[in-house]
Amino acid sequence: MKLSNERLQAILPRIAGTDVLHVGCVGEGGEKFVLHSALCKSLSGSEIWGIDINADGIGELKRRAFRVLVGDAESMELDHQFDTIFAGELIEHLANPGRFLECCRRMLKPKRRLVSCYINK
Repeated sequence: MKLSNERLQAILPRIAGTDVLHVGCVGEGGEKFVLHSALCKSLSGSEIWGIDINADGIGELKRRAFRVLVGDAESMELDHQFDTIFAGELIEHLANPGRFLECCRRMLKPKRRLVSCYINK
């Protein structure tokens, strides 16, 4: 499945910085890998990391040479801080969004941003 240009253009202006973490990078259904691939291509000057609980999907992204790892959004811990954490269409699926937000607070550089959005397909 192809990501619509309109959808990508709605997301890109909100994602800034050289270090970006894409939480939920695998995606679902026919859109598996599509958004993460598009972000990496469109933000070519940035260092894009991805994290997802879907181990099979992460394995496939690793085979495609993406910088990704298996992790739970509510307990993720990385020894890295990011300019932007992007979690599109994710928060509504979490059992404890507060734990996710606390993880993000620890992994964001000072005065940086968390971008969470729902894009109507």
